Amino acid sequence: MGPSISTATPLSTTEELLASVARALEMKLVNWRATRAEPTSNGEVHAYTVELADAAGLLRTESVFVETNPRENPRPDVLRLRRESGEAFDVWLYPADPVLPVLSRVVYPDSATALLAELGVRLHVETLVVDSYRPGQRAVIRATGAEGTVFLKIVKPAKAAVLADKHKLFESSGLVVPSVLGWSPDGVVVLSQLPGVEAQNRIIQLADQEEAFLDSMRDLFARIGSVPAIYTARASLVDSADWYIGRLTQSLPDAADEIALVGSRILELRDEGRAFLPSPVTTHGDLHLGQIFVDPDEPTRIVGLLDIDTAGAGDVADDAAALYAHLHALACSADYTDPVYAAACRRLAANAAARWRSQRNSGFAVRARAIAATHLLGHAMRSVSGGAPVAGTKLLAAAGELVYLA
Repeated sequence: MGPSISTATPLSTTEELLASVARALEMKLVNWRATRAEPTSNGEVHAYTVELADAAGLLRTESVFVETNPRENPRPDVLRLRRESGEAFDVWLYPADPVLPVLSRVVYPDSATALLAELGVRLHVETLVVDSYRPGQRAVIRATGAEGTVFLKIVKPAKAAVLADKHKLFESSGLVVPSVLGWSPDGVVVLSQLPGVEAQNRIIQLADQEEAFLDSMRDLFARIGSVPAIYTARASLVDSADWYIGRLTQSLPDAADEIALVGSRILELRDEGRAFLPSPVTTHGDLHLGQIFVDPDEPTRIVGLLDIDTAGAGDVADDAAALYAHLHALACSADYTDPVYAAACRRLAANAAARWRSQRNSGFAVRARAIAATHLLGHAMRSVSGGAPVAGTKLLAAAGELVYLA
């Protein structure tokens, strides 16, 4: 967006804010929609898809990110806007993420090829696919050429060395994770492909083998727990429960009373379960069936583990809860397109939760319910933001059923 700009333009609505962004680009705002919101350490990042028109009427679409309550001074390629109240916003266009400075360099084949060569990875990039992007946090770019496929994980520069070390630590502990092919202090870690397929793509095949698969998951938890606990896992999502309660209330105002009741119960369960906190062991930190790879012909056999950015010493209940909530999110996304798959997801989630009570730590099941319900509120919020309010309502209901179990 060019150099940092400060403006005192009055902004009372989101549309006025986005119109100001369009003017800074010498364009006109034609249309926009909110896509998601994520918490930051000091505020929130809101994502919008905007349609802009230039002076000749030619249209283009941009992904715009708006950070509330920014802490730093204006940064390069960031537009700073203010409301009449003095509230500040930092605005950037993808891929010019101010926290992930190398991202702009890896989303184009030629520059990605050059960067890989600098890191000793020989790959003439022909296609690039953005597998995931969380503004201000991380991105995963899949790069493919005649030589094969690699994944470029983009993180905050200070985290690159730690991430590379975590992969080596997990590998040395006998877990199959992507191998580090190279990394840079600019914030990129180049990773190899994993064998197998994502477990979420084999849920129907697991329908009559659920107990065997859950046994494999139990063993995976134990193997992750055996990794030396050198790092600390990210904070439990339930620590941000108040934020999710507030944001979902804004997204589903007609359900405010239900959200308040569910939220109050989450906090009660959190406090009750933490009276029995176990000693920390290494956990994944963001475990779900998109991170677990299985043998395509023998889906009860786990052959790989992905995305260990947030791994470290923590509470295994966080991993169990994330797995449960993600299964419900998968089910909601498939309710109308593949009801058989949706039912299989919910059945697997229920069977996984039934095992929580067998944990030796007496507070495990209580904590897992609180954490999983918080995840469900987060999934509900993202569903509503993404234009799927019915799914959001279903996920809220799932959270309510979970926290009010006898």
